[in-house]
Amino acid sequence: MEVARLADVIILSLPEDRHVDEVLAIIRTSLKPHCIILDTTTGDPECCERRCSDLSPIQVHYLDCTVAGSSELLRAGKALLFVGGDPMAFEKAQAILAQLAEKYFLIGNSGAGSRMKLVHNLALGLHRAVLAETLVFANALGLDSANVLQVLMQSPAASTVMAHKGAKMTQGDFQPQARLHQHAKDVRLILEIATRLEQQLPLSQLHLQLLEKVIRHGGGDLDNSAIIKAFDRGH
Repeated sequence: MEVARLADVIILSLPEDRHVDEVLAIIRTSLKPHCIILDTTTGDPECCERRCSDLSPIQVHYLDCTVAGSSELLRAGKALLFVGGDPMAFEKAQAILAQLAEKYFLIGNSGAGSRMKLVHNLALGLHRAVLAETLVFANALGLDSANVLQVLMQSPAASTVMAHKGAKMTQGDFQPQARLHQHAKDVRLILEIATRLEQQLPLSQLHLQLLEKVIRHGGGDLDNSAIIKAFDRGH
């Protein structure tokens, strides 16, 4: 509470929307006027819009400020931030944003940062699934997956996912940088929102099935590159 009374900028990084709401309910009456809240939680964009509206009457600025990149990239200052909210609050927060990430973008009004994060996570997760299936197929053909990875990285099929997750897949190193169950949570949210919008996402539906297969076999706390285990013949 004392921190909330003194802080000009508060950064939230919590597992789910309900945790954000719980924290804000506790500190709401202590927040300074014109305080800026940077919420890095991956959540429902509609919840972000509601929080922004709820905090506006007490002159507190809420920015959804989602992170593109693993905790390792964030520590190295190489992550990206997608921000939604008031442009003036964004301008005031730039000194802090620059300390958190290499690049940061104001995507639009409140909720836009969270929407962009879901779009980003959809693409990134499917790239990992494609890479996993590709390497498994290479092994089935009798090719060395490590060699295949190096060739692919120099081909038109190359992606940054290969550079960040390829070696983990070929070496079976699933020490977590970002846990698989966390991404499964994001895919569930993506599909939930797509249902509200009456938008079909068949690849994401299949992707969730693969993630949940790994989770059922005890792999939820492994790195998200462990999606390759969904292709294990024994599972």
